[in-house]
Amino acid sequence: CAHAMLENQDANVGRVLAKLSELKLSDNTIVVYFSDNGPNTCRWTGGMRGKKGTTDEGGVRSVCYLRWPGKLPAGRTVTPIAGAIDLLPTLTALAGVQRVGNRSLDGHDLSPVLIGDALDWPESTLFSTWAGKISARTQTHRLDSDGRLYDMLADPGQTKEINSAEPELAARLTNEVAAWRKEMFGANAVAPPPAAKGKGAKKGGGGGGNAV
Repeated sequence: CAHAMLENQDANVGRVLAKLSELKLSDNTIVVYFSDNGPNTCRWTGGMRGKKGTTDEGGVRSVCYLRWPGKLPAGRTVTPIAGAIDLLPTLTALAGVQRVGNRSLDGHDLSPVLIGDALDWPESTLFSTWAGKISARTQTHRLDSDGRLYDMLADPGQTKEINSAEPELAARLTNEVAAWRKEMFGANAVAPPPAAKGKGAKKGGGGGGNAV
């Protein structure tokens, strides 16, 4: 079933790209291909923990491809982590479209890094939520929904919590999760556990889609 789905996706993406080429629109069209979560069953995830329905790395991390032959360099691989919330400011900047409204955005414009004009990646914390569980991801660490901190560079499979080794970072991310939960779900949202103890989190707040 998974192989058939991939074959179908490949064929239909090919149809889209072929039509753009036929209409001579390829150089002036940005094509974005991405997913919102990991697999819904136990499949290969590169050793990452979790699947769809979890807020661990294997449940929320996915690929994202951007194609724009007229401006984006082909074959460029960007290794830092970004989120779907970054797509709006990035695409409007790439297309030269003025954003309507003055509300602040959580996402960042990543176009300078994609084009290759800059090497700095904006510092941010990405939050993932599912069924009341919330995890927080930086470029180097993840605080899971149970308040356990992991070094994602040294331990991408989330096998060894490091709360005792990084208490300040664990506390900071715990506070960020609490603030995000309150902002998204209201003042009565259940707070996560103290990060330093690494205990199980209480369930509370609403569910929601994954932010990758």
